[in-house]
Amino acid sequence: MISNVIAGLINVPVPPTITADYLVVAGAGGSGCGQGNNRGGGGGGAGGFRTSTGLTLTGSFTITVGAGGAGTPTSPATPKASNGSNSVLSSISASGGGGGSSGGFLAPGATGANGGSGGGAGGQDSPNNGGTSSGNTGGYSPVEGYGGGSTNGSTSGNNQHGAGGGGSSSVGGNGIGGAANPGAGGSGTSNSYSGSAVTYATGGTGGRGNVTAAGVAGTANTGNVRKALVVLAAMLVLTVVQVL
Repeated sequence: MISNVIAGLINVPVPPTITADYLVVAGAGGSGCGQGNNRGGGGGGAGGFRTSTGLTLTGSFTITVGAGGAGTPTSPATPKASNGSNSVLSSISASGGGGGSSGGFLAPGATGANGGSGGGAGGQDSPNNGGTSSGNTGGYSPVEGYGGGSTNGSTSGNNQHGAGGGGSSSVGGNGIGGAANPGAGGSGTSNSYSGSAVTYATGGTGGRGNVTAAGVAGTANTGNVRKALVVLAAMLVLTVVQVL
């Protein structure tokens, strides 16, 4: 029986052959920073989410746990946050989430990075817009995640909100200048392999623009959202690997 909580790159000895149900989630993308003139940053995209049954594992196999991507610093600001790293269970890979775009950068920096789920676009001043990013960069079926939202600057110059990063079940919400709230992160997916229902791979929320201050960063993917993990459930064997 394997019951340890482990992190990093390891080789796991198992019985000669097992058939496993698995859950693999990659590291999430970092969030974009906010910039002056009330432009919010884009939320980070969730790490790719892959789960299925009937995976045959023979002998020893390798687990790689992908780390989450770093957010962009406010000084000096950079156009995009870092992508998360891939997670791997034997032959199964999940792609790292896309980094969110920082507020106020023009194309191509205005759009979040592609990834397992795509990062959200940063807030823009009219007439500039941030485009949508793509998810499922691994080209898997079913898809491992969805794209991040776009942004549309307001002519009033107020509340140029960032867009949400994509999640494993839906695209990130768009950031609309002058709206009440920034773009929401895309929805995650519930799974019960850990013994209770847990929602994984939710996208980060876009940063809020503020008429009286600099825009704020998109939310970091925290808690179950940011974790990169591998869960293997078979023959009373449960392995959980995570990086916060």
